[in-house]
Amino acid sequence: GFYVNWDNNSYPALKRALPHLDWVVPSWLSLEGSDLELKADVDDRVLKLIQETKPDTPVLPMIQNAVEGKWDGAGLARLLADSTARAARIDEIVTFLEANRFQGLTIDFEEVPAKSQNDLQDFLRELSSAFSAHGLVMVLAVPFDDDSWPYVTYAKIADYMLLMGYDQHWDQSKPGSIAGEDWFENTLDKRMRSSIPTAPSLPSAAMATIGSRDIRPRS
Repeated sequence: GFYVNWDNNSYPALKRALPHLDWVVPSWLSLEGSDLELKADVDDRVLKLIQETKPDTPVLPMIQNAVEGKWDGAGLARLLADSTARAARIDEIVTFLEANRFQGLTIDFEEVPAKSQNDLQDFLRELSSAFSAHGLVMVLAVPFDDDSWPYVTYAKIADYMLLMGYDQHWDQSKPGSIAGEDWFENTLDKRMRSSIPTAPSLPSAAMATIGSRDIRPRS
């Protein structure tokens, strides 16, 4: 289940759904500013709720290259191309996760320039290596159907891939469903046949998660 601090409906929705969730993915991390510095905004109410209701629930905070709904693809490209900056952000991410005893991270980088895909792969490999040393899990959100994203490569790097299957129509396209059933099923079938070797679970009509690693509570 996803959680955001800025929507007043998010907390009561999480409270109702928590007994039925396998993971909680709160949007608590962002890369902001000209240097894409790591910013954290943890809602302590959520941590208290999880501890009192279902303490074994894995918490996998989401990191995004967006501020107030605006994606910074160009800034992300600069960060990914700078090996020193990448290493610094990775250290900061691991420190944050360890300090809060979270189980891992969900990465949602959007508007990534096609030319930056190799740099993104380098970042994810470096992050995966750092995570392995701490027993942390990586979940990578990817577009549902974008030929500039090397799905096979990312499936080998990340522990889980989260297919974001809800862009059939959007605010600047012609009217229609964000994820019509036929479109969703056909695109998912294409994605599975062309690139993903393992079977997905389908938590909702608009997303699919790919992966098989256990996520265990932190002691």
